[in-house]
Amino acid sequence: MRLHRKTWLSVAAAAIIFALMNLHAWRPGIGGRTDRKDGVQPKGSELELYYGWPACYRAELLRSDDPRMGMRVMRRAPFYVTPYSEGWVSARYERRLAILLDATMALLGLVFVAVAVECEQTRRWSPGATVTLLVIGSLLAAGYLAGDVVSAHL
Repeated sequence: MRLHRKTWLSVAAAAIIFALMNLHAWRPGIGGRTDRKDGVQPKGSELELYYGWPACYRAELLRSDDPRMGMRVMRRAPFYVTPYSEGWVSARYERRLAILLDATMALLGLVFVAVAVECEQTRRWSPGATVTLLVIGSLLAAGYLAGDVVSAHL
């Protein structure tokens, strides 16, 4: 079966969206240092980063002695560059099951977009395509609900 140009463009756009959703930490958590050195809380800032959607496959905690690091990130959020050079990673957790869920969700999302756009282009909504979209939609909803369960946390 030959797909229409609009279908390919829609799938490419969806792939870019899924990549952006999964490769950047869109909601950084920022605050003061929470660790203790000799019973004293040092000055500085912390940055919590969570990568992935719907499941967080990587969680990182960056610490810095610079108390202004967090505010610099917030001024550019959500389009910021992670300031690894301004601090250090004090914790990093990764979950392979979350990676698998995110990849599966992206693949299902791309198939959903391809089927829906192709049906719209041909103006034919066959029973098979409708059932396919309902099943994929149900799987996407279930994956979304499972996201927090398999996520990495700090």
